[in-house]
Amino acid sequence: MTANTMSQSIVINNLEDLENIRNEIISFALEFDSIAQRKQYTFDQIENINVFHNSCYTDILAKDISKASELLKLFYQLKAEQLYTIGDGENDICMLQCTDNSFTFNHVETVIKNSAQYHFDIIEQILAFINQN
Repeated sequence: MTANTMSQSIVINNLEDLENIRNEIISFALEFDSIAQRKQYTFDQIENINVFHNSCYTDILAKDISKASELLKLFYQLKAEQLYTIGDGENDICMLQCTDNSFTFNHVETVIKNSAQYHFDIIEQILAFINQN
């Protein structure tokens, strides 16, 4: 299992090793060898975090941090119609719901598709659509 932070990667052998990381971490991701391995871990006992799953990855963020909260900061600098969001995982749902120009892929879970306005097969189709409009 690998924990990826913004500036470094730290290999840990078990979740108890996370207690040894003393840096202030806003978010990190855990990479598992399989979806089955990822599903063995729950984080219900840890307070003040948000946990999102995507394939073989688990993203863990500080409770008040999300893609949507960071995106909302851009709303103050740009017009809403200038913002485009593209996502394919649970951690993208709140961000996709923030804009009318939200995109995801046909192969993702229904809950993610329900959060996006447009669905495409590949990223190139999304970019072509954006460039045409």
